[in-house]
Amino acid sequence: MPEVIDTPARLASLVETLLQEPCIALDSESNSFHRYPERVCLVQIATRTDAWMIDPLAFEDVTSFGRLLADKGVEKVIHAADNDVRSFDREWGFRVGNVYDTSIAGRFTGMRRSGLDTVLLEGLGVTIKKSKNLQRADWTVRPLSAEAMAYAVDDVTHLVELREALGEKLESLGRASWVAEECERLEEVRYAPPDPPEVAFLFMKGSRDLDRRRLAVLRELVVFRDEEGRRRGLPPFRVLSNETLLHLAQDPRGGLGQVPGLTMIAQRRLGAGLEEALRRGASSLPVERSRSLFTPDMRPTKGQIERLKALKAWRAEHGERLDLDPALLWPMPSLERLAREPDAWGDEIASSTAIRRWQREELGESLRERLARV
Repeated sequence: MPEVIDTPARLASLVETLLQEPCIALDSESNSFHRYPERVCLVQIATRTDAWMIDPLAFEDVTSFGRLLADKGVEKVIHAADNDVRSFDREWGFRVGNVYDTSIAGRFTGMRRSGLDTVLLEGLGVTIKKSKNLQRADWTVRPLSAEAMAYAVDDVTHLVELREALGEKLESLGRASWVAEECERLEEVRYAPPDPPEVAFLFMKGSRDLDRRRLAVLRELVVFRDEEGRRRGLPPFRVLSNETLLHLAQDPRGGLGQVPGLTMIAQRRLGAGLEEALRRGASSLPVERSRSLFTPDMRPTKGQIERLKALKAWRAEHGERLDLDPALLWPMPSLERLAREPDAWGDEIASSTAIRRWQREELGESLRERLARV
């Protein structure tokens, strides 16, 4: 079983050792399914020969870990790195330098599925077990079971070897530089907090079916749920479901007795708060939704629709030729802009931050020719 790092001194010592490594594997476990706000509860690290687990719940000073993450002399191999990079930024404000994402690398070798178990099987012939129960485990709970520790360390044990195998395959395909650029972009990923409940309710599925007065009720219910979740340390969806809140907003005077998803226990625990939220919503000014940014003259013309169809066909053709998911080859927002304004090709290819260098070099001229034809 890997060593559990649970003191600042031991972490600092490990970091000094790992700073001498050219490449390490990283992963993390959070408790978002069970706690609110969520926290990083475990960080797994591995080299080709050893593995460790950092327990950030056991101590507060993890400064030395930030040094390791930021050091560009050490490559950090992470599978589906976007979430981990955001988590380290959210939790500690740490930046991650020199990332290699094996999920991205696998897709550029032609893999259509990017889960770690699939990429390990196709890339190395290694099988790991992915327990759904442990995927949704409460990683706050201590002590960690032997099963949980084995599950966590499995996520990093083979990553360095997998990175080498995928790197060789990409070199043979001439796509190593493509993946390098995609991974460089991960260094710029930052955590963005979700919309506050006073705004988020407008984007809840089903909210557009409510009139302005009922939207005011929904807003107060969502604010109450968020406050209750923070008080109890639970994700809002574990306090009350969206469906329950929508039902209450649609019929704020219907009482709590027959509301779907509102059990007797929930009524006793939350009833007074819900009734108060319903009263606040009923006495609030109606909610005015922002007018749509799209006016009738902005709707796509028949010519623009046909042009986009042709550009998507162009992308699909190259996807088939390269045996790659077409979505990797050119960003859809760029195709949509070119379908609307084909004369803006020069600005698009020169300045769009969505387009990668490798895309310009490999596919730019082909896209220009297709655009000229359509």
